[in-house]
Amino acid sequence: MTCEIQEKSNSPPTGIMLIYNSTSAKNDNDKELLDQITNITSNYQRLLIVGDVNIHMENTSNTRTRKFLNHLELLHIPPTIPETTHKGGHTLDFITSTNNLNCSEIKWTEVPWSDHFIGKFSLKLNIQPPRHH
Repeated sequence: MTCEIQEKSNSPPTGIMLIYNSTSAKNDNDKELLDQITNITSNYQRLLIVGDVNIHMENTSNTRTRKFLNHLELLHIPPTIPETTHKGGHTLDFITSTNNLNCSEIKWTEVPWSDHFIGKFSLKLNIQPPRHH
């Protein structure tokens, strides 16, 4: 799912992409996911990506993980490997953005209703308030 935020009328929109990669996803699904991320990055100069990739991001020696992280790096989306995001002790979720988007203060908190943690972050945008006539 994607949406966009228009900051000022003369600035390009910021894209937001929510992704989910099923636990049963195989390498073929990863290619489709990476293709979707590539397509979205071509539409936005600034992009925030959040979601559950169900790839063990903490295991950077894993071929599947390395392929995913390398692809993000090629798109100038620095992969930020967070601490644990899952009750099983893994990092299956992430929040990242293009270099020119100020996404910070990323924190992951365990919640009782899910085996995944909830991610919170700060995003500073220069949104123009609506004009009242």
